[in-house]
Amino acid sequence: NVNGESITFPVQLETDWYLEYSGTGKARVFDANGFTKAEAVPVGKAPDLKKGSNRIMFVGRLGPPVTVTFMTRGEPLR
Repeated sequence: NVNGESITFPVQLETDWYLEYSGTGKARVFDANGFTKAEAVPVGKAPDLKKGSNRIMFVGRLGPPVTVTFMTRGEPLR
């Protein structure tokens, strides 16, 4: 959830796996060695970041710690 806009990725991640999503099309899940394990169509649209502070919330099942990295495209929001 970013600023009240939600996007859901209907996949299950194992330890050391990661998900990549470019903002359009399918999301892809990779194992720790970079091999594709799954593809999924996200539910919802990619949220827009706004200039300044953004409220970001990650919701998932209990498990090992999770790292979320956001990468943006376009002009910097300064």
